[in-house]
Order: sequence, then structure tokens, then C-alpha cells
Amino acid sequence: MSPNNKSNTSTAKNKSTKNISTGKKEKKAINNNSSCYDHEINALLETMPLARSVSSNDIPALESIIQSSLTTASSKNIGHVQILTLEQTVGEAFTGGRSTPVFEIKCQVTTKAGIVKERLFIVKLIFMPTTAKEGGVDSSLRQKRESYAVERRFYEYIAPELRRVLAIPKLLASDHNGSQALPIACWLMTSLRVLYPSHPHVLDANSHMLYALNWLAQFHAYSWKTTTASDWRKHLWERGGFWNKKKKNDDGKLKSSWLNTCKWLSKNHPTYVTANTKSLATRLSALSEALSDFMLRQSKSSWSTMIHGDYKAANLFFKHRQEGNDINDDDERAAAAAIDFQYTGAGVPAEDVAYLLFPDAYINYWDEENSLLQYYYSTLMDCLMMSNKGGPSSLPWKAFCSLYKLSQVEMIIHWLSRGWVSSTIGDAKLVRALEETLDELDGGSAFEKKSQYINALEVMVESIE
Repeated sequence: MSPNNKSNTSTAKNKSTKNISTGKKEKKAINNNSSCYDHEINALLETMPLARSVSSNDIPALESIIQSSLTTASSKNIGHVQILTLEQTVGEAFTGGRSTPVFEIKCQVTTKAGIVKERLFIVKLIFMPTTAKEGGVDSSLRQKRESYAVERRFYEYIAPELRRVLAIPKLLASDHNGSQALPIACWLMTSLRVLYPSHPHVLDANSHMLYALNWLAQFHAYSWKTTTASDWRKHLWERGGFWNKKKKNDDGKLKSSWLNTCKWLSKNHPTYVTANTKSLATRLSALSEALSDFMLRQSKSSWSTMIHGDYKAANLFFKHRQEGNDINDDDERAAAAAIDFQYTGAGVPAEDVAYLLFPDAYINYWDEENSLLQYYYSTLMDCLMMSNKGGPSSLPWKAFCSLYKLSQVEMIIHWLSRGWVSSTIGDAKLVRALEETLDELDGGSAFEKKSQYINALEVMVESIE
């Protein structure tokens, strides 16, 4: 199974939706999991008017919340808001499951001056298990709750300034401020679909991928060595990225998954199997802790910045482009928009790039990899120089490429410890790249000491800080 699910708690909208309301003002409860309606959830809902109005399909209450939020956000007097449709998406479909659904609201908004417009809004509403039902909150559930609290804080504290540079949703209303990791998360945002209607499942290497990398370079440059660095860090993850949230990977599952990967490769792509391929699981296991510690150090280094942490096609939207337009045109800098900032935090730019280019069941970018890396890197350097924040000496090309390779390795460890098994030619090429990186790092066999790995990692990246 290829890790094409890239789907952990994505909030992107699938074209197939379930119509919850057609604008009539009757109440009709949404079919949530029954575990959401225990005493703790009901008590919490009493303090959450937005979540309560959406979950119970209370259209008048929801219209009132939208009207109030628009008046506050735009400083205009909104005379009337009429909800035309309230639809719950079914979520993006992946082999690993479905992403988290959101609610899309189409409204007719009338100002007191009589101007009428149709507007689209998104409500993100998530019910999570409660302590009463789970017998306590385990680490994975705490992380899930905290991820939504992080995203809520991102929209409040980071997004207002960032929206001047990049296209991201605007927070309009929220039941809680993100200071607590609660079993319900709910907020109202603007929809990106009006200006960015294209939402491809696969990113074309010659168009959408370039726009996505352009957005990413601007995002990374925005928080690079800024005077407000301490401000954004205190609101987000100490280290961004969903792939590093588990303190210890499942070593048994990692080795089992690798054994099955080797069997699949031997049967389907034997030319990608070497005498050392089978031993890679042992080497990965030996490297895992040192690599995690090393990447954490890099997230606090001179070339660290704010990373998205879940940057993939499902979380990206694009403008419709005309044939023949050049990627270097000025307006191409605004061709993409992004959502889903649950795992945003400190890291190095190569991590987001590695995840975006990670092969899945639909596509791989091995043939274009070098040109795409060069495009991203040159765009990042241009952004840094234009904002007087640095240049090539701030993050040398060789160090960037080494960090990219190490990010791939860390992601492979993450997927293997969760049962990933190669299933495509893209995966086979990934295994070859992995083996080459490990050979560069450990010379073909596992080290005995963690300190040996740390030294080797520092030499590889040429950054002993």
C-alpha cells in the first residue's frame, strides 16, 4: 500500500457532498456519531453557539452568527443573511480512509444599502472522543485535540498578517480561542473556492506543482528570521509536521512492513533490490532516534522557519490558468491557496517540500525531482533577498538537498511504523533513494552508538551549530 493517503485530518472539500439543508428554517439534527452526545459533549455544546447551531441545523441561529461576524469583520452594516444551502462534505477519499468533512454554507447577504451578494463560507466542526468514553485521554488523542487548538491559534494570531502575502482562509467566528485542547473544535471561515476553484487530486509537474512550490517558498520566507519569530513559535508546534508527533515508532511494525516491501520489490521490481536492501529496516531502526533529535535541533537552527506540516494536494486550491501563461509572470505568485494548519510549527523548508513530492498511488515526481527542487530553492532565495532576510548563504543548496533527503528518510520511518508497504514504481524508486541516503550516512551498516549518527548527520548537512 502506497502512502497516498496523505490524508491525516485534511479539511479539503470533495465535490461529492451531502445536502443537509436547502435553506428551510426547520431543525434537523446532523447524523454525528452517537458517542458525541454524552454528558460532557452536551455540556460543552452549551458554551459553543456556532457548533450547536450547525450540529442541530438551527438555521436562524447560524444566520445570526454569520451576520454578526460579517459586520465585525468588514465594519459594514449587514442588513440580512439568508442561508441558501448548508452542505456537509464527505471528505477526500484515500486508500487510508477519508479526510475530515467540513460544512459549506452558501448565503445571500444583503447590506443595509441594499447590495445583494452570494457568499460561500466554511465551518470546520470536529467531534473527538471524550474522557468519559475513552477512560482517559491517551497521547494520540491529546495530540489530535491539540492539533485543532494549534490550527485555531494559527488563524487568530498568524493568519491576519500572513493573508497580506498569501491566500489562506479568513477566520470569521469561533466558539473558543484555541487556548484549550477540547473534544469539540468549531470555527467559521471564508471559502477559498470562489477565487481558487481548481482543486486537483493530482498536481501536474509543469503547472500546479510549480504554483504550489511558489506558495510554499513565500510561506517559508515570511517567517524567516523575522523579529516576530518568538511570537509565532509560541502559538504553534515546537516542531511542525504530523510525521514526528509520536515519541517512539513501532519498531516491530517497521521491520514487518519492510519485509513485505522487500517481498513486493523482489517480485515486481527486482532490479531495485540490492544485497543490502533487506538490512535497511535494521539501519532505519538504529537511526530513528538520532534523526528525530537532529531534526528537532534543525527546527531551532539559523535556517529554521515556519512549516505547514501537512502540505499536499488535498490541502491546496488553484486559480484557473490560461494556456501559455508563464510561471514567472507576476500574477503566478498568487496562483495557489492553502488550508489545514493543524500541524504548522517550526521546521526546515525541506520538510514541506519532501512531503509534497513524496510518491503516492497516483503519481511520483522522480523524473522532475531535481528541476522542482531547483525551482523551489531559487524561488525561496528570491523571496529572501527581496525581503532583505538573506540569500544562498542563509541556506546553501547542498545543505537544503541533504535536509530534503533526511526528511524523506524520517517520513519513510513514520510510514513503515504504521504498516506502509511499497506498491508502485514510484515506491521502488523511493527505496533506491533511501538506500543511497543511508549508504551516504552510515557507509552500509548500522552504527552502534547514537553519537555516531549525530556526527554523521552533522557532516552530511555540514551544520554543526
